[in-house]
Amino acid sequence: MDEIKWKPMKLNYCFVSTCKNSSTKNPDKLFFKVPFPNRKAWSRAAGRSDLPTTSIDICEDHLDLEHDMENYLKWKLVKARPILKSKVPAKLLALKLFEVETVLPSTSSTEPNATVLGPARTFREDQATLCVPDMKNSSVQAVVTTVHCAVNTSVKHNLPCYNMLCSSDISTEEDNLPSTQGSTAEITERETDTDSTAVQCGITPVKVTNMMAIIENKPSQYIGIPKNFLWLVDLISKDTKLPKLHIIAVLYKLKHGDPFYKISDLLSISETTLWRIFSRTLDVISTICAQFIYWPSKKDIKKNLPLSFRCNKEYSNTESIIDCFEIQIEKPSDPIKQASTWSQYKSCNTVKFLISATPDGFINFISKGYGGRISDMKLVEESGFINIVKPNTTVLADRGFKHLDAVLQTKSIKLLRPPSVFSNKKMTKAEAIEAKTIASLRIHIERVIRRVRLFTFLKPHSTINNKLVNCIDDAATVACGLINLQSPIIKNK
Repeated sequence: MDEIKWKPMKLNYCFVSTCKNSSTKNPDKLFFKVPFPNRKAWSRAAGRSDLPTTSIDICEDHLDLEHDMENYLKWKLVKARPILKSKVPAKLLALKLFEVETVLPSTSSTEPNATVLGPARTFREDQATLCVPDMKNSSVQAVVTTVHCAVNTSVKHNLPCYNMLCSSDISTEEDNLPSTQGSTAEITERETDTDSTAVQCGITPVKVTNMMAIIENKPSQYIGIPKNFLWLVDLISKDTKLPKLHIIAVLYKLKHGDPFYKISDLLSISETTLWRIFSRTLDVISTICAQFIYWPSKKDIKKNLPLSFRCNKEYSNTESIIDCFEIQIEKPSDPIKQASTWSQYKSCNTVKFLISATPDGFINFISKGYGGRISDMKLVEESGFINIVKPNTTVLADRGFKHLDAVLQTKSIKLLRPPSVFSNKKMTKAEAIEAKTIASLRIHIERVIRRVRLFTFLKPHSTINNKLVNCIDDAATVACGLINLQSPIIKNK
């Protein structure tokens, strides 16, 4: 039976100026109501100079339904009434039916409004947009060289010469985070000022200074950064114009997972401000920490290969050990999201990650978060891990990745995992020895995951607030990047 599409009952026509589709001429087309709050922007993008007072429709030709609908899954599965997002669709903007206002660059260098921005990077839909100028500053390059040398000394890997994402101009959009005062307005200078906030909270700036001194004395315990890399906080603050106190507050939240009201009391930042700055500050920090997560060269991996791998020829070519870990979140209110995040293994709603590390414990890949319902095999395929693994290498995995062997063989990649166990068949002596050997080598990825769990925000049963679920990807990236700055898990090789 053909799929029954949702169709409105009355006559509809597309309001785009160059489109002639209507429900009478094209009965198979789908038409959707344009969101009322943002109809002015939609009309301008559609090339309409007039703003209709009645409801207007748009056909499916100008929409990417999966990305432009608020309730796509619900509409697709149970045929609910479709609801479009208020943001103007990319397909509609691509028609270029609106007049573009062109601002000519000024020839005078003293023009106050003459600002040149580089390419903008959009991190995630409906989240902050970071505009990064193209920097050629020699001082920044010198700092990057220092980072590379320090990382090479600490984790014994040669960090490639990536340009540190440091910017003097950062433009961000406010996230739709909850506010204790019911406001989503921009943070004013008065709110971000430490001294004025301290007075409002009844805490003197001297106490704030003492708390900062305590954190800087033991940064690994309070914010997860090794003491010899504490200068990274000053670097990020200087080049991104983010207050140092905000950066420390975000890292403290990741490390200890305390509620915002506790962090507010400790660092004298209002709880409202903490809700607002958390997502966008974490986004900037994760962009920098993501550069500490990379796939080392084959020569570096061989150089730092533990003795337990070297003594066995079958495992001496191992470049990656993979595993998955899950983080509990609050139960979503949407039934479809409840089903997609339900983990049968954890018996709760979770977000699942795929993590990969070299045999000596250096994290070389961390995936985005997926709903806990996804299988390990599907997660490997969706995360893009297969595309970055180099041919003629060996990957160690658990029994849960049994169907991955056929996929990796097509790319000349060898998968080693413990033999499968059957209830009606006893393992041979050789299989038992092989299973024990692989388990003893795979233990290193468990030790890496344990370091991730030291960040309380990412603990198995941290039960992350639904308002902060969009930040889990950035939190995992920051944690893994900071772990790579720590000392190796294997000291005596």
